[in-house]
Amino acid sequence: DITNVLEGIGLLEKKLKNRIRWRGLDDSGANLDNEISVLETELENLKLQEKALDNRISEMHEKVRELTEEENNQRWLYLTEDDIKGLPCFQNETLIAIKAPHGTTLEVPDPDEAGDYIQRRYTIVIRSTMGSIDLYLVR
Repeated sequence: DITNVLEGIGLLEKKLKNRIRWRGLDDSGANLDNEISVLETELENLKLQEKALDNRISEMHEKVRELTEEENNQRWLYLTEDDIKGLPCFQNETLIAIKAPHGTTLEVPDPDEAGDYIQRRYTIVIRSTMGSIDLYLVR
């Protein structure tokens, strides 16, 4: 089995049933060295791109933190109903906006296990021990 695999990738050549000849690599290795060099250059370029992207992500995290944590900015952090209605993913759907403190839990029990109702009834259970919860029915 091993000799069949090595023959399949061109490293061995079977002369007779129990006689094999080692072929090794077909070229002198210069082609392989060239490929390694190209791959190392590509790897270096990808590392530089990754570092640039990591820096950009850090900048964006900092900007988001500044927007959300500074009190002067918080009055500008809102969406209008028209902003939401303009999004195709929310057309003809019920949308509930929830503003709740960290650690708030939200549960949606299976409506099929809620009882014998003619029409399915959905329930949302929201719990917070850290403060009040604001709920808005957008549409």
